[in-house]
Amino acid sequence: MHLTTSLLFSALSVAPTFAFTSSRQLSVPHKWATSARNTVNHRHAFLQMSSIEANTVPIVITGNNVEVTPSLMEYVNSKLDNVIGKLSSGGVMQSCDVHLNVNRNPKVKEPHTAEVVAKLKGLTIRCAQTTPDMYASIDFVADRLKRKLRQFKERREDGFHDKLNIGENLASVLNAMEEDLADIPEEVEEEFVDVESTVVTKIKR
Repeated sequence: MHLTTSLLFSALSVAPTFAFTSSRQLSVPHKWATSARNTVNHRHAFLQMSSIEANTVPIVITGNNVEVTPSLMEYVNSKLDNVIGKLSSGGVMQSCDVHLNVNRNPKVKEPHTAEVVAKLKGLTIRCAQTTPDMYASIDFVADRLKRKLRQFKERREDGFHDKLNIGENLASVLNAMEEDLADIPEEVEEEFVDVESTVVTKIKR
């Protein structure tokens, strides 16, 4: 009886230690461990991507008398992302709307119009371009938007509309875009809309 009791107490005292040790030293098959690491890495990458997308302002594209196909949407996004990508990710861009329109009148020689309205902090920039081809209109309107941003930067540095306060963030972003804007061809007429004074100012060169 005494021997049986001793064995029982010995078993009870060893069992918890064995369970704890085995759980700490449990070996996991290599393929399971690799799968677990890949799952964690994939989840981490997804969270990073979601964070980036959350800071990016979407480009809203609408059309009139034209089918906004996936390829057309992709082209618009690729062209404008080169222009407003830094502004959007930097929190300066509030919205960007693109409207595509086709004039069905056969007498109109340039029926394809692309219009962009970009709203920044304290500033709204609008530009439009009409050509015989929609893709060409998108190219030209993207170039005009680049030039307007460059002109606004120059006018801000020269003290034009001193009361317009858009913050240092916009200035730093525009400075970073200076090299990209250097190759944009000159346009005949540009238009700026000052949100605070609601005055339309035109520049002719």
